[in-house]
Amino acid sequence: MKIPQRARQRGLSPQMTPLIDIVFLLNIFFLVASYFIRNQAQEEIELPTASQAENLDEGQARLTVTIDATGQLFLGTNPIDRLQFDEQLTAAVLEAEGRPFELRLRGDQRTPFEEIEPLLMSAARNHVTTLRFAVRPE
Repeated sequence: MKIPQRARQRGLSPQMTPLIDIVFLLNIFFLVASYFIRNQAQEEIELPTASQAENLDEGQARLTVTIDATGQLFLGTNPIDRLQFDEQLTAAVLEAEGRPFELRLRGDQRTPFEEIEPLLMSAARNHVTTLRFAVRPE
């Protein structure tokens, strides 16, 4: 049996380099993932103009629905019907669990009010008190 020539170190000394590498990789992953979530593809529409606009609070729970000129509803890029909108809105309000909830409507400027009114009535039935319309400045 060969006797080691150097003295053994006492205790454990963890290697910090792999840990730092993993932390940086996780940080990059979450930054990229949050960028894609914020900039997810939405249906292209021509937003109406407004003389005044507010900056939006990004801390609220929200549901964003797009309405094109023909009255078709989209959740992200997925087309939905009125019944699915009601179900999604109810589920989103329940998921918010008492936190402030916002319904955001992105409507084409040529969309008639008759297409938007059922969405407003559904929001009222679900006790949604904050409703915002996406607009572009003049």
